[in-house]
Amino acid sequence: RAELASMLVEDRRQRRLASVELRERSRMAAEERLQMAVARASSRMLAREHRGMARAERESRHALRKTAAAERAFDQTTSRIRWLLASWARQGRREQRRVAQAQALAEHRAARAAAEAERGEFSRRRAEEQHVREQHRRDNLEQQQALKRGRAKCQRDLTMAEILGERC
Repeated sequence: RAELASMLVEDRRQRRLASVELRERSRMAAEERLQMAVARASSRMLAREHRGMARAERESRHALRKTAAAERAFDQTTSRIRWLLASWARQGRREQRRVAQAQALAEHRAARAAAEAERGEFSRRRAEEQHVREQHRRDNLEQQQALKRGRAKCQRDLTMAEILGERC
């Protein structure tokens, strides 16, 4: 009986130990599950945070790329505008040079034409003067011949008058 009682006590003690051990194990398992849940939740939060940071980083890189593209486009536009302005300036200088050359050529032609006209005028005047001199010379010759004829006639008349006068 004493043995049975001691076995019973031992059995109860074993059961108590087992139930304490079980409770301890279940408490530790619950604690472990809680830690795992906390770890999962914190890892999810970290992952979400990481995804948010990655998204922000992607958006930042995208914005930087867009900014760089806009800057490149602006630089290209600026250089194109500079090139156009320089081209227009060159074209303007070419146009000015062409206009100046055309003007100089026109002035040269006008001067040459004026010189030729002057030469033509001079030679025309010289020809007119020559013609006038010839005309004067002819007129003078005719006058001299007329004078000679007139003198001769007058002489004849005088001679006639003398002859007739003597007769008279």
